[in-house]
Amino acid sequence: MKKPLRSNGSRALSRLMLTTTLALLGLGCTPAASPAGGCCKKGQPCLRAHGGGHAHGHPHGAGHDRGEGHAHGHPHGAGHGDGEGHAHGGGHGDRHEHRPAQAEGHAHGMPHRFEDAEAWSKRFDAAERDAWQKPDEVIHALALPTDAMVVDLGAGTGYFAVRLARALPKGRVLALDVEPNMVRFMTDRATRDGLPNLVARETPKDRAALDGAADLVLVVDTYHHLAARPAYVRALRSSLSPRGRVAIVDFRLESERGPPKEHRLAPERVIEELGEAGFALSARYELLPDQYFLVFSPR
Repeated sequence: MKKPLRSNGSRALSRLMLTTTLALLGLGCTPAASPAGGCCKKGQPCLRAHGGGHAHGHPHGAGHDRGEGHAHGHPHGAGHGDGEGHAHGGGHGDRHEHRPAQAEGHAHGMPHRFEDAEAWSKRFDAAERDAWQKPDEVIHALALPTDAMVVDLGAGTGYFAVRLARALPKGRVLALDVEPNMVRFMTDRATRDGLPNLVARETPKDRAALDGAADLVLVVDTYHHLAARPAYVRALRSSLSPRGRVAIVDFRLESERGPPKEHRLAPERVIEELGEAGFALSARYELLPDQYFLVFSPR
């Protein structure tokens, strides 16, 4: 059956999402930085947007946007944007990893589809990420009780989830992602790493599929992707324990690492939106070179 052609707007969005995916790990540049929406840096992936909605990649991180919504990867990772805002391959360097919903102000949002979790893991779990993400310092700052129930929202390949599970042997970690391939990857990883207290689960894009009372919902490099953000967070309140908190880590506006700047949120806006959702800022940490780190408690 012949598939319907996508609009120019959809193709442009797909190219933007691909560029964003690569930018999150410093593997590309923003469309504004290059002619015709292209992206080239010496020694880094080079993406050129061509007529008809095709972005042709080069070795070491290539992308291909086709009207049919299929991704054809080249060596060392590939990226793709389809009409529904999903991206294949590539890497964010963050958790950024899974993006559970579409974002207001994100042109249809940027949730990502991961066809090859193993390939994404090489980026998300790369040792060099530790230098700027500082996962152990983040977990230490949260001062979680040893029996805490923690939700990693948008857990991707489990970068934070596995560390949380190791830090909380008497606790429980629920790793949520919208992508079934990522959920399967994390389930296998928990078994392989001997972490019975880590459970991975697929979650809908419009809400977090929680069970039980969470002591912490950790949202790393994902908040700016959520649709109707205040409403999404407001719905979390009923799933928090009396000591429950929400922690948000996301890229600063001025950081050289991260998504295109027009897709980022200032920390002041995050604080305002959480206020609309019934939360108050309870802690703000200056630990990370590229990201703000905010903790909220219900009012």
